[in-house]
Amino acid sequence: MNSCSPAFSVLQQSRMVRQGGGIAVLIQEAFSFRVLPAPKIPGIDCVGLAWDIKERLAIWLVYRLPDAPADALPNLLEVVAVWALEYPRLLILWNFNVHAELTSSTALALLSSMAALGFLQVISGPTHQAGHALDLIFVMGINIGPVGKDKVPRCQTITP
Repeated sequence: MNSCSPAFSVLQQSRMVRQGGGIAVLIQEAFSFRVLPAPKIPGIDCVGLAWDIKERLAIWLVYRLPDAPADALPNLLEVVAVWALEYPRLLILWNFNVHAELTSSTALALLSSMAALGFLQVISGPTHQAGHALDLIFVMGINIGPVGKDKVPRCQTITP
């Protein structure tokens, strides 16, 4: 993915366990940001950015592979707890690959753990073409209202 404007930077993490895939963030270079070290958790890809402004702000893009190991979520929640202590304003954009609108134990564990850490989940309604909520947005220290399905940007596959 090297076909972006010179005014932008591409930050990416290639998939750790198999060929292809991964995640990327395209950001305007006019913003003074720094890249955060990504945790190495099998089944989880993530890219983080921070701005050291008056009130520190970080944004994490997280992708959970559909076949992620069972311990991927608890391991990531430990990392999220550290992020929450370090950044008073935190935004986590999460492709969870579990139907969060259902009462699965994995979805309930994620939602209750994030709430216990002080995060608000702002997605309301489905984010996937089949009518499921797979993509979640968690915020802490940021005022944002509920986000309906018509406002959620879709993940895009980009072929160079």
